[in-house]
Amino acid sequence: MGDSKDSLPKLELNENKMHSVKAPDLLGNTMCSKESLDVFRRGTVNASAMCDVLPPIQITGDSNKQQSYAQHHEKFGSLDLIVDAKRELFGFTDGHGNTFTKFDGKWSERIEGEKQAHSIENLKINKDGSYSFTNELGKFSYDSKGQLTEAPAGDGHSRKYHYNEKGELDKIDGRLGHWEREVKDGHVCWVNKNNGAIWKGDFTVKQDMLEFHAENGVTWGFTAQGKDVQVKVDEKHKKGRI
Repeated sequence: MGDSKDSLPKLELNENKMHSVKAPDLLGNTMCSKESLDVFRRGTVNASAMCDVLPPIQITGDSNKQQSYAQHHEKFGSLDLIVDAKRELFGFTDGHGNTFTKFDGKWSERIEGEKQAHSIENLKINKDGSYSFTNELGKFSYDSKGQLTEAPAGDGHSRKYHYNEKGELDKIDGRLGHWEREVKDGHVCWVNKNNGAIWKGDFTVKQDMLEFHAENGVTWGFTAQGKDVQVKVDEKHKKGRI
């Protein structure tokens, strides 16, 4: 049977015979036909993204070029990094809904559930996904699992957190000394190894605040500003309380 009149011819490219005439692309980059084909195949918009071996990601910089280059996503631990074709980092998310962005060389953090972004400085990101930064309150550090390991505690103090293999908070070093989590007769308590104090209940970390959920149903919050606030009282414990 002969070819149908509606059939289309097969397009074949002989790359060895492609000429080397230079022509600017949409961004003003001058490339030959062969380079343009490579760019098209890779789905990029700039010849600088053609190389398979890319230089290290640049975390710091004086300008924000996210409008000028293609975006690439890379994973560092639990972090989702957004870099341009020149490997300059201009944003990332931490796996807990928090978003970090760079504009005009300055970094800001937007915490999940909050409308206002917070300026940060001294951003450091490690290959395993751990990272740290400072803001007006002090230094914050996170491990490769996204768990808070250091946070301000007000008046120049800080709190440091340690987690067990299950991801449970089990040690705290802060303004009141060194605390360790213990389970006795099925009840969780925290023991202060400096003065012997025992708090019946459990500590958790929520965003940048340390919370203590006492056995009597009261939850206290210890903020990065150094304030102690009562967060809530469980309904079943309200009766008979003074």
